[in-house]
Amino acid sequence: MLRDSGTHAARRVERAVGFIDIRGFTAWSEAHQPEQVMGMLNSFYAAVLNTCAADVIISKAAGDEVLLVLPADAQAVPLMQTALRAAIAAVQPLQLSAGAGLWFGPVVEGFFGAQDAQVHGVIGDTVNTAKRLCDHAKKGQLLAGPLNRLAVAGKDQISISAKGKTEPVLATIYTVS
Repeated sequence: MLRDSGTHAARRVERAVGFIDIRGFTAWSEAHQPEQVMGMLNSFYAAVLNTCAADVIISKAAGDEVLLVLPADAQAVPLMQTALRAAIAAVQPLQLSAGAGLWFGPVVEGFFGAQDAQVHGVIGDTVNTAKRLCDHAKKGQLLAGPLNRLAVAGKDQISISAKGKTEPVLATIYTVS
């Protein structure tokens, strides 16, 4: 299947791309044995992925974060809020927390990599912007945009200077507990 460049070729599609990242991970991991770190990360990954597995198009766990590629519909924000709550619940007993970013837009989705080591993934500005929002999110926050894709009545908004962007990125702040 991976060698079939016809039916599995890259294509441009609309997606909601989210990242959830553990806050305080580096300091915590430096103070614990590798086996403890692996156990904590596995619990974090499982908590996030178990809450949204049926709705995820692509997921990738790397280091102390999870990438979630979701349908670009009204369920993306509530799904990310649920996943962020699960992430926080998984790491809170260790005095850690998590933050998240979500961005809607076009991505190039397909199989990437060397012929014998391809993975199904997404690339593009939407992915980069979601990552930048996640990097700026505080503990317990989901930063999401663009604003014209969200029902944001009564929600706080933030303007972020994001790496690689000439204009500030405007996002809605969702706080989860």
